[in-house]
Amino acid sequence: MKAQFSYQLSGEYESKHAKAQLADLYSSDPVKACRLALRRTRHLPEQDRLEACNALLGTFGTEAIRGEWQNGYWCDIVAAYCNTGDTYATTILQVRGDWPGARSRFIVSSWGDFVEKHEKLCAAQ
Repeated sequence: MKAQFSYQLSGEYESKHAKAQLADLYSSDPVKACRLALRRTRHLPEQDRLEACNALLGTFGTEAIRGEWQNGYWCDIVAAYCNTGDTYATTILQVRGDWPGARSRFIVSSWGDFVEKHEKLCAAQ
């Protein structure tokens, strides 16, 4: 069954083949798989990229890390990430911009490490 996207994944792979390939690679080299997923989705709009990476990696959806109120677009979301089911497993995080209108950035890390490093920003109000 093909993933239902309103966009095409970059490269010559069908989305189903690419997903299976990166899911296998993720089990042996998660950093490499995450970087490859980011490369394959670089042409997508910023708001669609994390969901596409989730499909490529075969993770369990995307989740939000909440903290202080930022703006009307991000609300209280500090970052979003591909849920691997493990707090300290390597994944892709989409971190909000530092000011309204700023582009978000994508990093490869674990969401647990991100929260520990940005404890003040992620603290519940």
